[in-house]
Amino acid sequence: SIADKATEYVFGELPPEQREEFEALLDQSPELGAHVRELEEGALAIAAHPVSHFWPALLPVRDKLDGAEVMHPIALTARGSWRWSEMRDFYTQAPRPLTAVGSSDYHAFAPLGICRTLIFADDDGESAVLEALRPGRTVVYDSEGQPYGDPSLIAALARQPYAERPQLPSYAARSW
Repeated sequence: SIADKATEYVFGELPPEQREEFEALLDQSPELGAHVRELEEGALAIAAHPVSHFWPALLPVRDKLDGAEVMHPIALTARGSWRWSEMRDFYTQAPRPLTAVGSSDYHAFAPLGICRTLIFADDDGESAVLEALRPGRTVVYDSEGQPYGDPSLIAALARQPYAERPQLPSYAARSW
């Protein structure tokens, strides 16, 4: 994909013959240029929905990722061939710790806020949040209450638990 080529370009992994072609695309697309600048300026790379279907593309670059999604509403409902356990496995089997992310993005009218990431930042400003995400100062709870993320933060939360918002009882039964 073009996003993969942008990442390879920024990391210096695009073969020379493809670099020239890609640079011509950069001249023609302001949006692509903006994406490359974001990558060059230190944007975070987080694997979204890293189920096994995407592993052929994700596994070769997992060591370059900043984080991975470990909790998503697919953990609460059956959704085709996607398995939440594969997202968890992608995260737990990483050769180095990744920033744990939980999200509930808005596909097919799924409710927002069901899954979330606890970010341990100094304040709620953009730079503070990014500075907390980079070293993995996050905790994510799965649907069974199992935490993922920074072990010291998980221990702190065990001593002083996070009060989760109640989930809608009907959500687990929904199919979308």
